Amino acid sequence: REWVLGRGADVPIGSVLTSPTAARVSWNGQNHVLRRTGGWQPIKVNGTKVNSCTLEDGDIISIGSSTVTYEVRK
Repeated sequence: REWVLGRGADVPIGSVLTSPTAARVSWNGQNHVLRRTGGWQPIKVNGTKVNSCTLEDGDIISIGSSTVTYEVRK
């Protein structure tokens, strides 16, 4: 199952200017992958602008002025 990040999404992040589907997180069989899917606000992981990246435990995802931390629960 994918998770959608954005305004009013599965993972609500951003403000009224954030796309409802700014990014998606999916499983590639080994890792979760974050992909930018819309909107004009940049998506950053650990301060670096990305369009797509593999997530690692503790990564900080920023969309606009909002942030979430990706945590692996064992």
